[in-house]
Amino acid sequence: MIREVLTRAARDVRRGRRLLAEAISQPQAVHARFADDDAFVARAAHAAYYLNLAKQAESYLIAPNSARWVEQLATERANVQLAVTWALNTGHAGAVLRLAGTILSFAYARGEPHEGQQWLEAALAREDAGPPETRVDALFTASALAQVRDLVGSPFVADHSVVIGQVVATETSPMGGRSVTVDVGTRDGVTVDSTVVNPAGLVGRVVAAAPWTSDVQLLGAPKSVVATRVGDRGLLGTVAPVPAGGAGRAGELALTIVQPGLPRVGDVVRTLGSVTGRPYAPGITVGQVVAVDPNPARGTVTARVAPAVELEGIDVVAVLVPGARGEPRPLVRGGTGVGAANVAGLAGAG
Repeated sequence: MIREVLTRAARDVRRGRRLLAEAISQPQAVHARFADDDAFVARAAHAAYYLNLAKQAESYLIAPNSARWVEQLATERANVQLAVTWALNTGHAGAVLRLAGTILSFAYARGEPHEGQQWLEAALAREDAGPPETRVDALFTASALAQVRDLVGSPFVADHSVVIGQVVATETSPMGGRSVTVDVGTRDGVTVDSTVVNPAGLVGRVVAAAPWTSDVQLLGAPKSVVATRVGDRGLLGTVAPVPAGGAGRAGELALTIVQPGLPRVGDVVRTLGSVTGRPYAPGITVGQVVAVDPNPARGTVTARVAPAVELEGIDVVAVLVPGARGEPRPLVRGGTGVGAANVAGLAGAG
């Protein structure tokens, strides 16, 4: 039956588009027809054609020139929607679950996970959802789509251009700390010193970028230092790994305050950042103060910070693609501490 449907799709797909659209608006009509009914077969032909197109796209969405396939799926989105609805309404939920790879890659490329997640959840709820291995793949994909959804809605990516990627490898340093490899690279706009985040906060920064992958130094890696602001008062500080033999729980970070003032337990620690967003964009949550050193040596205040991100379970991340500075930094007249643009006005006032 499927082979017959695919054969008829080639010559009847245009008619099928119209008929399937009618069937979706009147779902009871689909179930009322027999398999040998011309209208039903035309609808099935249309659905089979576009489900096959979406499945075929899976391998191309992770290959060079994937943008063409992303654009094609976006153009045919309404047809794919109709095909998925037909499959769900006619006992073919397994065909929808087999699109899990395409749905996830499309969500990464477009930052639009909601619809695909709804399709998979609807298909998983059906009794005709296919063999266990297909269901397991779809469950993993639905979980990844939920992470993409949380990333897209995160305040840390607001007003930024981002690339969504997935961790594909991890490495533990002999000195402690970890780095990971993500499946996006320079072809996606990633550069060295791009900031990497997840919905909870700062993951790390890119330290090496190839065309297809990037290496990310995770927060707390050896020799890593992050400039920060602490609490509502915005105390300036730095966050680094806890020195060997230092007190605190595994995974905690050392905070050093570099201006007068004391942090408090519960203070949120955020990145100080820079105008270009490199190596860290400003305002990204690093963690929370969990302890303050009661006897700071030599007048330096130190504290311990619990990271916001659970780095052991990291999976889907967003890489912030740095943009050019929007406006030049203002000039300053040496020896005056006054912006050059204001010097003329001051001279006139004198």
